[in-house]
Amino acid sequence: MAAGRNLTARFVLTLRDGVSSGLGALRSRLDRLQQAGRRIGLLGAAVAAISFAGPIASAAAFQDTLLQAQITAGGVGAAAMLAAAEAGRAYEVLALQTGQRSREIADAAQNLIAAGLSGDDVATFLPILARTATAAGATMADLSRAMVAMRQNAGISGATEMADALGGMAQAGKAGNFEMRDMARFFPSLLAQMDGLGVRGRTATDSLASMLQVARQGAGSTEEAANNLTNFLSKLTSPETRRNFQAIGVNLEGVLADAARQGINPVEAVLQKIRERTGGNMFRVGELFGDMQILNFLRPMLRGTAEYLSILEEVRRANASLVDQDFATRMLGAQMQLNIVMERGEQIMRRIGLGAAASLGPMNVALTGVMAGISWMDATFPGLIDQTIGWGASLVVLAAALAAAVPVLGFLLTGFQLLATPMRLLLVPLRAVTAGLVALGAPIGIAVAAVAVLAVGLIAAAINIWRNWDRFAGFFTTMWAGIRAVFWGFIEFVAGVFTADSRRIMAGLSAIWGGLGDFFPGLWGVVRQSFIDFGAWVDGWTGGAMTATLAGITGLWTTIRDGVVRIATDLGQVANEMLAPIFTALWKNIGDTFGDLLPDLGGKLRGFVADVVAFLAPLEALLNRIAAATEPSGSNPAFSPEAQAERRQRGGSAGRAAAASGTYAPSAALPGSAPPQELRGRIVIETQPGTTVREAEIDLPGVSFEGSRGAVLGRP
Repeated sequence: MAAGRNLTARFVLTLRDGVSSGLGALRSRLDRLQQAGRRIGLLGAAVAAISFAGPIASAAAFQDTLLQAQITAGGVGAAAMLAAAEAGRAYEVLALQTGQRSREIADAAQNLIAAGLSGDDVATFLPILARTATAAGATMADLSRAMVAMRQNAGISGATEMADALGGMAQAGKAGNFEMRDMARFFPSLLAQMDGLGVRGRTATDSLASMLQVARQGAGSTEEAANNLTNFLSKLTSPETRRNFQAIGVNLEGVLADAARQGINPVEAVLQKIRERTGGNMFRVGELFGDMQILNFLRPMLRGTAEYLSILEEVRRANASLVDQDFATRMLGAQMQLNIVMERGEQIMRRIGLGAAASLGPMNVALTGVMAGISWMDATFPGLIDQTIGWGASLVVLAAALAAAVPVLGFLLTGFQLLATPMRLLLVPLRAVTAGLVALGAPIGIAVAAVAVLAVGLIAAAINIWRNWDRFAGFFTTMWAGIRAVFWGFIEFVAGVFTADSRRIMAGLSAIWGGLGDFFPGLWGVVRQSFIDFGAWVDGWTGGAMTATLAGITGLWTTIRDGVVRIATDLGQVANEMLAPIFTALWKNIGDTFGDLLPDLGGKLRGFVADVVAFLAPLEALLNRIAAATEPSGSNPAFSPEAQAERRQRGGSAGRAAAASGTYAPSAALPGSAPPQELRGRIVIETQPGTTVREAEIDLPGVSFEGSRGAVLGRP
């Protein structure tokens, strides 16, 4: 390098303040804790806002179902209440054991009690019913009605026999396309038809369950298949069918009676006769039954007799163990576990509602007193309450109208006052004459004047809006959208309150807030545009008087504001001059009193912050390594990972040596492929105001050093 060339190296010194960074991190964490606290507070407020109407209604409905069942069973008074409470607890336990809902179990129990089952029978059959409903995916209501029909029409009264019959129905559903949950819906009517033909017991349930599987093949739905079978059973005893069978030489009534005496299923006996006399020819079958639904049942039954008998044999061998297997399998699923979770939540809310319902008695007493007072007023002062309510409603409507019209009215009154200024000189002679009249009729005059001014203002505003609808249409559209949003939000809020749905409550409040956010900007747009139009109208008549008046008002306000600011500033200076010595002496006394404690407290604080910084040091080192690893290496060898690692090692050794001796020895590593060169010139270290370089040494020959000095912030 040429001897006359100087090299100026600038060192940008960054002073790390470990105390401030540590305190900043602590403050950030405290802020997050405070935000979490605020969120918890808002959550608590939201939870507190949820009405007890939903839980009370749920508890009341559940209790009413239990009481109805006890009343049907003959319970009375406190004994019925006690029995209902015990039954409710038993149903809740059974619901958790079977994945059902306790309210549905209570409805099913009421069906069984209404059918004449005793309390012991209900306690015996309900677990069977609930387990079967879970295994088959049927509803408790449908299955309870089917169980009642099986007892009344099929004569199945024992718990074991009932469970085996249900197992047979489950097997039939597996063998065909008419599942058990659908059988439960149609078995009451079908079993009644079979009972009329003299078919009872498992013979009735097994044959019906098997026939429905074959009948489903000739129908588009389970409902259609069940209706086809119902029509066939009902037609077997009709006079028309009896005559049609006589025409082919068959005594239908005798066939049914012989089958009953021999213990043969009468329905199967009739089907066998039809097959023998018609050979399965549907045209000849149609001569016996002209009903299309019956033919839709007979067609698959005559064609699939072997299939029917095969299904029937499997159904007869089935028992309650099949239901138990299906129940255990379904209980492993997520849906049953979800049902249990929902049932627990419902039981908790029901318990809360039952406790809250205790306040309904005193509330009814209070409301009874209110109603008694209203009745007394109606009897003593007829029509007073109605008139009061009517006037109150009118005042509410009037207040709403005034609230919307007051801004426009104010602008209009200002304009009329400006226009009326020249007329005031002409009214001076009349003041003495009208003073007495005004004093006498002031209230009436003020009211009439207010109504007149309001009417004139509204009419003027309406005319202006009508003539310039293009400028106001958007505002009214926005207001109408806000009104609709508020209305529907209120409906959603009320629905959420009475259903205990917090999401609907919050959605309703959000809609109301959004609707108000649309309505008031639209209203302000109407008022603002009306004021602009009014100002333009007044300026046109008065040559800019309105604009000049507003400018004068603005100037006056600016003058008053500036004066107040100056006075406040002067008062602040005076107070500072008076109070500064007092606070200085007070601070000195505090310093003298606690001066010995502050250094120790500061040392402990610095130690605590140092511990926090040391705790976070590994994370900082990791981030530095990640940042270094993600820097682009480029194609220059000086920026290769090896060169960077060497420079970091050399820089770290130099820094540690400098920290030990109090000196800093900079070294240069210029990128490039050329070998290191000797540097000659001056090194200038520039420091920011308020900092200083305590000591610097340059051991390079021919290089001088200059440095500025000053106080170092944050250092001793």
